[in-house]
Amino acid sequence: MKAIALSQTLGFGALTSALVRWRCLPALPLGVIARLSAAVSLSFLASLAVIAAVVVPFSGLMPQTSALVLAGACAIVAMIALARIAHRADWISVPMGRGALLALLVAAAADTAFAAAALWVLWPDAVSFQLLFAAYLIALGAGLVSNAPGGVGAFDLTLLALLPVSDDAAAMAAVLAFRAIYYALPAGVALVGLVRPAPGA
Repeated sequence: MKAIALSQTLGFGALTSALVRWRCLPALPLGVIARLSAAVSLSFLASLAVIAAVVVPFSGLMPQTSALVLAGACAIVAMIALARIAHRADWISVPMGRGALLALLVAAAADTAFAAAALWVLWPDAVSFQLLFAAYLIALGAGLVSNAPGGVGAFDLTLLALLPVSDDAAAMAAVLAFRAIYYALPAGVALVGLVRPAPGA
């Protein structure tokens, strides 16, 4: 949790999360920590792609086309393939069955849905939750791929481009308040815990 809280705030997720895990689990070899961090980052990106491919076509954000539905099916197939490759490459020690993949998708869906709900409460214009959720998923993906701290720039521009905005200043204030809740607060708590990490199990 410390690694995720700090890496999503500082950017360069795989690198910063690996450094935090190394600090918290110094007994683990650096190679194991690097593989773990890469697996966490890739599994969340794969889950995000699947969730977006399911949510976006039915949100009204863009016209529903067979290409979007096909993209959703491809995202699911890619996630299953990624899990198998990760096991064969010895990144993860046990194969991920359907139950584990479903649990991963449910956890990622809950994570993104609650984050989108926080943004929805703050958003100044009246928009439906499903529309904002879809825009948030796309903006989050853009922010993660950019590797910028907190996705600054890519996340904001994508969100403002996809959602109706009547007052740019109010929309940016909502994004700043969201950043304080979703990024700064967890990162602050993680930093305090990082000063003296608990012994690793």
